[in-house]
Amino acid sequence: MIDDSSEIEKDAKERDSVQHSLNEYFEKSGPTGLAYFMSEVDPDNFEESLRGIITRYPEVPTLRVIYAKHLIETGRPAAAIEQLREALRRDDSLVEARLFLIQSLAMIAQYELAEKHCQAYLNREPDDPYGNLYMGMIGERLLHPDDSEHLEKAVNLALDEDHTDEVFENFASFAGAVGFSSHEQWLYRKWAETQPENSVPLNQLALIMESYGNLDECISLYRKSLDLEPENPWTYLSLAEVYRSLGENGKAREVCNKSLEVISGEASEENWVALKEITSLMKKLE
Repeated sequence: MIDDSSEIEKDAKERDSVQHSLNEYFEKSGPTGLAYFMSEVDPDNFEESLRGIITRYPEVPTLRVIYAKHLIETGRPAAAIEQLREALRRDDSLVEARLFLIQSLAMIAQYELAEKHCQAYLNREPDDPYGNLYMGMIGERLLHPDDSEHLEKAVNLALDEDHTDEVFENFASFAGAVGFSSHEQWLYRKWAETQPENSVPLNQLALIMESYGNLDECISLYRKSLDLEPENPWTYLSLAEVYRSLGENGKAREVCNKSLEVISGEASEENWVALKEITSLMKKLE
């Protein structure tokens, strides 16, 4: 007969240890910090845990902002709006809550209301890059040409930020999230134009062009990206896939072989994963 008492005791000690760690973390960073901590250590149960923390600390509005962000990312903007409004009711100075509210309203096509909130935000923060971007994009959707100046202002403001590439990435992410494809493309082109040494916007724009079937431009963008970052095996793989979709297997094999040369120059886990992907593709090209 197996004695389970030692295992039960071990599990109890582990639970006590985890609870002790959570208590210490909470004492240092409060409920908001605990919410971020839970998103890292237990992402599968993050939403349930976060709802529990909100129930326990309803007076902390930033918890609702974190929850709203999660709801937006999981495709539930209408539910996010409820959380954001409650957060702003408790603290109307929360910038992130206002921006998420504008985004959520745009995602459910409540453009007039989103524009109203955006204008109110810009009255407070006229030089915020995100506020100007949202106003410009939503204004164009509502056929308000006077708002287009906000787009250029947003780009210029982004260039003054410490992390310009991160701001542009957030810009494009917003455009994609609300379904503004033309603005998303425009932003990636602006990003590439203002940071010509950065391969990221080229690769992202190439993916968009591929999804629309603009394969010639897609190939050109990947080629430009490889000129900037010739050691990136994933760009070679993406380019090879495009050639394969065009039926140009010979060019696809050439690109795969070049990628293998790159991978052979450095042993790393990422290169090992890339090697498996490229090997799989080359088998399909035989």
